[in-house]
Amino acid sequence: MSIGTHSYNQSIRFYNAVFMEVFNDIYLKRLNKNIKVPIEWTDKRKEEVLKDENPGGAYSKNISLPRMSFRLTNMQFAAYRNKNKNLTISGNGNSTFNRKPFDFTYDLHIKTKNMDDLYEILEQIHIQFDPYLELNVIDNEDMNINSNIAIDMVTSGLDTLSEGIYAEESNVETTMTFTLKGYLYYGKQESKVIKKIILNYYDFDKGGKLTTDTITENGIDYGD
Repeated sequence: MSIGTHSYNQSIRFYNAVFMEVFNDIYLKRLNKNIKVPIEWTDKRKEEVLKDENPGGAYSKNISLPRMSFRLTNMQFAAYRNKNKNLTISGNGNSTFNRKPFDFTYDLHIKTKNMDDLYEILEQIHIQFDPYLELNVIDNEDMNINSNIAIDMVTSGLDTLSEGIYAEESNVETTMTFTLKGYLYYGKQESKVIKKIILNYYDFDKGGKLTTDTITENGIDYGD
């Protein structure tokens, strides 16, 4: 069964990059040095996988901290933002049916060596959201569509999990959840350029065609 015309605008990949960029400028200050907190895409929590493979905790001792990772956990049609699907949008000589709103859910996983490092990261994140962050992006380059999208903070990241005992320095980790309000687009429909117009002239009283003019990019060819 066919589900319609092929359409792939790399929208999901684009929103992944947008989400990553929001958290790509976080630092920990140490004396006169700023330590950038790296962030990467992950399809699973690599720390959890490696912990299962290293029950002695060797991975936790050797991992470079602090670090962040994120993943897309869900995408759902946002009916509350939907508009008339029969309307068209256009740009750059192309057009398509109205875009469909989707909510993309992301988990942001943060891991640090101690609680103070985690708090320093959380403060930098929370100050950007109230409780959402608005961004202006071009999310369809084919039609040069500029969109205002919002990223909502769903959970605050204060539910932490610590490793080790209280008397020792322990790794601390937490997960925050965000919703990015984006769109998916139908495939573009290229607008056709009219290159030739034929004008037929009739005299209905006499019941026949009088003449025909042809208009092209080279000019007008008048009929006899």
